[in-house]
Amino acid sequence: MYMIPRVVKEASGLYTVTNKLYLRLSKADKDSRYHCQVHYQMMNNRKHTLDSEAFQISLFYHTEVVTFNLMSAAMIKEGDDVTLQCTADGFPQPDYTFYKLEDGEEVDLRTNKDGILRLKNITKQQSGKYQCEALDFDAPSEVELKKELSIEVNYLDPLVLNRKGPITVHRGEDVQVSCITQGSATPKIMWRKGEEQLSHSGTLKLEKVSYKSSGTYVCEASVPSIRGLMKTQNLEVLVEGKPSLHNNPPEVIVQKEGESVTLTCTASGHPKPKIMWSVEMQQLLTPSDNAVTSKVSLPVTSEMVQSGVMCNATNKYGSAQRSFQLAIVPTTTAPPMTSGENHDLQGGGGGAVIAVVVCVLLLLLVVAILYCLHKKGKLPCGKPGKKDTVHTEVKNDDIVVEMKTGQQAEASGLLGLNGDKRHAGDRC
Repeated sequence: MYMIPRVVKEASGLYTVTNKLYLRLSKADKDSRYHCQVHYQMMNNRKHTLDSEAFQISLFYHTEVVTFNLMSAAMIKEGDDVTLQCTADGFPQPDYTFYKLEDGEEVDLRTNKDGILRLKNITKQQSGKYQCEALDFDAPSEVELKKELSIEVNYLDPLVLNRKGPITVHRGEDVQVSCITQGSATPKIMWRKGEEQLSHSGTLKLEKVSYKSSGTYVCEASVPSIRGLMKTQNLEVLVEGKPSLHNNPPEVIVQKEGESVTLTCTASGHPKPKIMWSVEMQQLLTPSDNAVTSKVSLPVTSEMVQSGVMCNATNKYGSAQRSFQLAIVPTTTAPPMTSGENHDLQGGGGGAVIAVVVCVLLLLLVVAILYCLHKKGKLPCGKPGKKDTVHTEVKNDDIVVEMKTGQQAEASGLLGLNGDKRHAGDRC
């Protein structure tokens, strides 16, 4: 590095100062910025500086290091999108060429300037070794411009069933189906129907199938150690046989003749049964998996009560019947009470209260009379041992008082009205 200064005195008396810098640049200067600075002194002996605008030099340099990296997840499975990136540290960036090694030979994939190789929806056949090469012709021969990268694609082969669907069996028979697959790791195989898991092996066993056994079964294979690596295969099973009727209420009760009722008849079977009723009424049909539901609304008659209403389901394998028994049971309710009857009930209740009050008053009157007679001494007390009835006649009030003796409690003693205890032989 060196500088060449130059000073020119103009005719005006001013000076023009020029300085040239000669510099040998290296790769380390690729990010450097440069500016020049002028130092000068004014008449007052004060020193000043002045800077130019900074600038950067576009430095061209050859490649020294090439890198080749996998930009996607390290665990790759079939169906993933994989990105490979090749970079070189030269400037300007060179072109890049990608290869795949197959049987020792380089298969040219593509050449681009961004150094990106994208493999979309990758398959197991794309596993292997890949190479990228930076096409920098200014680089020395000792610089390694090629890099290599290996990728492994985890996979599961398509599931194979030993019996192809749909499978048609008769009700009561057994069904057995095997599901086979293989992959980059040992798969886990299970059978399910909907959310219900039926088998944790590759074999599905159905014993004595019913109409509920009809439907779609799924064989599912997965590798637990590789998230998202899973394959499925569906199997349709159809159970054939004569119709089977679902349970219904044994008896339908109404309150009166002519009242409308709705009867429901549900039949399972394959082929789907056809439902007929013993009465000519418009029916509402609702189909579902291997079943059909029929509803009829009808007014109850005495003939229906005697004979019932019949539901008949048929298909090519046979038929099934169900009889609905109807009954008329009137509801018994108490007749409403009239205002006159209510008045009579209220009057009877008041008479009973009056009778009780009168009886109590009469009783109090008798007690009062007995008390008065006792005070006047006209009421003798009985003697002990006397068992005869004593009649005392009171002439003033014509009241006869009858007293009986002979009871052990009266012989032992009487309690006077003033609280004194009297003996059985004393007179009042």
